[in-house]
Amino acid sequence: MTTDIWILIGVLGAAIVLLATDRLRMDIVSLLALLSLVIVGIIPAEDAFTGFANPAVITVIAVFVMSQGVVESGIATTLGNWMVRVSRNSARLFLGVLMITVALMSAVMNNIGAVAIMMPAVISGAHALKESPSKFLMPLAFASLIGGNLTLIGTPSNLLGSSLLAAQGYTPLGLLDFAPTGLFAVLGGLTYMAFWGYRLVPIRVPQGAVDEEFALENFVGEFRVMSGASILNTPLDDLHLTERHGLTVIQNQRFPSGAVKGRDTLQADDVVLLQGAKADLLAARKLGFVPTDLYQSTGKLFAQGDYALMQLVVAQRASITGKTLQALRFRNTFGVSVIAIRHANLVRATSMATAPLASGDTLLVDGPKTNLARFRNNRDFIVLETPTLPSKTRRRRTAFILGSALLLIVLGVFPAAIGMTIGAVAMLLTHCVTPTRVYDSIDWRIVVLIGAFLPIGAAIEQTGTAALLAEQLLRFVGAETPLLALALVFSLTAALTMVISNTAATVLLVPLAIDLAVGIGASPYPFVMGVIMAASMSFLTPIAHQVNILVMGAGGYKFTDYAKVGIWLNVIILLIALLTIPLFWPFYS
Repeated sequence: MTTDIWILIGVLGAAIVLLATDRLRMDIVSLLALLSLVIVGIIPAEDAFTGFANPAVITVIAVFVMSQGVVESGIATTLGNWMVRVSRNSARLFLGVLMITVALMSAVMNNIGAVAIMMPAVISGAHALKESPSKFLMPLAFASLIGGNLTLIGTPSNLLGSSLLAAQGYTPLGLLDFAPTGLFAVLGGLTYMAFWGYRLVPIRVPQGAVDEEFALENFVGEFRVMSGASILNTPLDDLHLTERHGLTVIQNQRFPSGAVKGRDTLQADDVVLLQGAKADLLAARKLGFVPTDLYQSTGKLFAQGDYALMQLVVAQRASITGKTLQALRFRNTFGVSVIAIRHANLVRATSMATAPLASGDTLLVDGPKTNLARFRNNRDFIVLETPTLPSKTRRRRTAFILGSALLLIVLGVFPAAIGMTIGAVAMLLTHCVTPTRVYDSIDWRIVVLIGAFLPIGAAIEQTGTAALLAEQLLRFVGAETPLLALALVFSLTAALTMVISNTAATVLLVPLAIDLAVGIGASPYPFVMGVIMAASMSFLTPIAHQVNILVMGAGGYKFTDYAKVGIWLNVIILLIALLTIPLFWPFYS
């Protein structure tokens, strides 16, 4: 082994550790790895940023923009309403229609966007079927991952694998080259989830109304303020009820909207909603709060007049991630109160003010409907209710532009980068995408990751690192067993995606897959397809892919729930890959 190989392996090992531990953002890690290899001379300085000029980077950006157009057009909401209608009160039929719909959406748009815009429809569909949302949210995430394997633009990993092939002189993959194997994967995943996986998905969120899902009756009650109480005429912020007594005033019926702010005061005979632990609510009498004689369900208490409950999911890349409600001054900023927070399968109803928010957390908020409506335009949150549909003309225009862009690519008129860019610009010019949201719609972390890792992928090949590792694998599997080699490459990729992003795993293993194929005198395409297909099979942990995190809070899932359902799906997709990849991509031509 040369010094360059040792250094490259060391840098890659450090990058994998940083990505796995999530100590730094993945784009920062990729830049650190790139700059380290430039400083030591493994990557020439003039080649350091050539990755950002790669067509794959432009295509990914265009896909993000067009995905935003699909989100804003209401196409997904229309599909969600259609799913509920055709399910005919059958949970299994709803599951099947859901998975097929989301898989097809993920074939032409970013899968995070597909999951985010389908979550409200899935939850409302679950309620209509009198089923727990937990039974459908995990299949929603898994279907989006599998569907990404249907087309070249389905995931950044697909584009990256094609670019790495082209960089070594091979013909890049076409838009529909993924479809044959991808269709079998979708059918296999659908069959598994419908007949077996559905039974394994746990019910973590009870079926029923919002207040029943969060079990609000355990920590919310209606109280009247006694005359002569020491809490009268003092601003709520100065009473420090939450910090000292574990109580929060959610509503005050004296105000027309019921909304309360930090500088509001309590008056004798005010009727308020108090939030807190059972013991704290029982002790509220000592402060001057007495339970009212009016007993009704918590949901009715909240839904009086212009007041309503709303569920919000903290979005991926939200600016509020890592911040606390206290630091955000949430009630004063948004004019609503947070009633409870569900993080994974844990519901927090007390001591919420100092708990950092994380992507995928579900917040149950209560406030005036006018204030709640503002969350629909807030990019930090996904509102779990069916939004108002834009005009039918806008939906048709968006669908026409998307279909036309794909047709240009399929017919070979333009490569993917040009075809998708034409579509993105067309959506901007026709106002299918709000111009002010264009740059926010792009996940720049993915863009930087791809641009930085492409030169690293070239260095893995040029230094002989890929050839060396391929040689060691060949000693293990033998040159006469390409199917075993494919199984090994698939398994290595699937294992690596459990701890690092699938994009990074693709960059690291595609050069290895190509050299492995060369070592046994086989075509590189089946092995590269194996890497790309396995890179999307992120089913075993919530941290394996962003869509798993996104549904975790709303579904109330535990960390281990993913492995219980996903392990068998991984095995099934592996078997499908071993059967179909050699069929459509022969080892020897």
